[in-house]
Amino acid sequence: MTITEAPSLTQVRTGFWHLQVIPELVDKLSANQTGPSWPFSHLLMDNREIQSSKATSVHRAMLVNNDQTTPVFVKHFHFRSPLDHLKHLVRKSRAMRAVEGDRLLRNNGFNAPKTLVIGWRRHWGKRTGYFTIATALEGYQNLYETVETVNQSDFSEKQRFIKSLATTVADLHLATISHGDMRAGNVFCHKDDETGDWQFAFIDNERTRCHRRLPESLRIKNLVQLNLLSSPALETEDRLLFYEIYSARCFNAANNVLRQKVIKKTHKRQAKKLAKTGQAG
Repeated sequence: MTITEAPSLTQVRTGFWHLQVIPELVDKLSANQTGPSWPFSHLLMDNREIQSSKATSVHRAMLVNNDQTTPVFVKHFHFRSPLDHLKHLVRKSRAMRAVEGDRLLRNNGFNAPKTLVIGWRRHWGKRTGYFTIATALEGYQNLYETVETVNQSDFSEKQRFIKSLATTVADLHLATISHGDMRAGNVFCHKDDETGDWQFAFIDNERTRCHRRLPESLRIKNLVQLNLLSSPALETEDRLLFYEIYSARCFNAANNVLRQKVIKKTHKRQAKKLAKTGQAG
């Protein structure tokens, strides 16, 4: 199925479900959906659950439309607490914020999933069952996997990868955009077979924001989240190269003060994590 970027989704109501759907799927919804059952089950095949946080359930599936299929991720959002449930009554849902974060990135020239469907269920006055269906990032691996793959390449390719990643993160921050959670599992990487260029995409964008001026605390937060990637494939020289390229692009010079702040906070986060692990043991 060919998916095009739509300026807006079409609002549809079917039974208990309130939906925003790309035009190509409006007429594919289950007819006369009067019960609480999910209105997209008949369109999905090869549905399998993948690892996610406790606050979500994520499945990878194939979306079937006529004789064409599209790989998608189906993400169900769970309430973290009764307070979280109440927050959804007075502000945008996490699902909608994630969709808006994806759009923000794409509108500024960065890669992010394209949302095909967003929806929720209203029953007895309560809003529940928030979910999104978005195109899968075909050909991409997350940063954990890519670092291991690149480490098996020659030295120049590894440097090229690190420089490309640093440049992309710098460009994101130059656009005054902060990512909500730039851990390695939320950064996806793809090497173009024809050009050899590295491309990056960002997922889990419910807290991704554009600012009038990027706060230093959020810049550091993103850099620490990346720096927490622990792998024998990453040496000290690799991390220094990342900061060299990042600083040159953002500040036209080395920024040792920022680097030291990132290192200090990374060590603090690592120590906190080790302490928590020790308590659990």
